[in-house]
Amino acid sequence: MSNKPEWQKMYDARNSAIRAWFATQKPLLTTEAKALGITTYSGDFYRMLKAKTYMRQQKIIGGGFGMPRHAIYVHKGVGRGYPIEVAGGQSITRSKAAQKLTDRGYNKTAIANTLAVSMAGKKNKKRKPKGWFNPIIDRNLPVLANVVASHDADIIATNIFID
Repeated sequence: MSNKPEWQKMYDARNSAIRAWFATQKPLLTTEAKALGITTYSGDFYRMLKAKTYMRQQKIIGGGFGMPRHAIYVHKGVGRGYPIEVAGGQSITRSKAAQKLTDRGYNKTAIANTLAVSMAGKKNKKRKPKGWFNPIIDRNLPVLANVVASHDADIIATNIFID
């Protein structure tokens, strides 16, 4: 029998339910990625897809998914050999754009996100975005919202004191 206080048991149950939701999303995302033929240049994409949760004071406050950059490029409709359209309509290579962002002090994640968005410009008609990530998450997000609301309601109701 556990000696944890009741509120801690409730937080543990809430955290477990949130982690379980994230765990159920990974197979759905990998199935969708496989259906679209997303492959990697190095490593196994399906093993590289990771669910992450962030905690503060023993309570999950956020979460997300880690994945290779090229998975985001497929979602945005960009890839190798496709120029980045910059302001003024000129095209530059990814490496030159990355170098400019590095010189300005951006980190790798910010650079990858910026390049993915800028490469998906209106003038890039060669590739079409293959939305494989957002539709899955959007479809299943209400389930997570209900889980969190239910557990938070129980925690609040248990901890209400009337003086």
